[in-house]
Amino acid sequence: MTVFEEPDPEMIEVPSEMVDTYSPHYCLQVSGNSMINDGIMDNDFIVVKQQTAANNGDIIVAIINDDGEEKANLKRYYLRGHTVELKPKNKELTSKFYHADKIQIRGKFCGLIRKN
Repeated sequence: MTVFEEPDPEMIEVPSEMVDTYSPHYCLQVSGNSMINDGIMDNDFIVVKQQTAANNGDIIVAIINDDGEEKANLKRYYLRGHTVELKPKNKELTSKFYHADKIQIRGKFCGLIRKN
């Protein structure tokens, strides 16, 4: 998934229990099914707490710098020394591993909004 911002973003109503008033949050629309076994599906909207650190097992939004192109990923995060494992929750996909300096954590998943 390539990173881009909508020129005219859609406003989404977020339940107050998904956010705390002391931290900035934002919403993203999911593209793909890499987290389907965690109940996160293609075209869902996720609520993300903006932060730059995570604990092992957290679902995070990570930006991968791959040869000058930034790619966004929503995966489970595991730090293993100087290596980061980004683990999908889809049995058909496998983890990807990156040197820690190749990724930027942009936030932690904290809620799901599914529109029908």
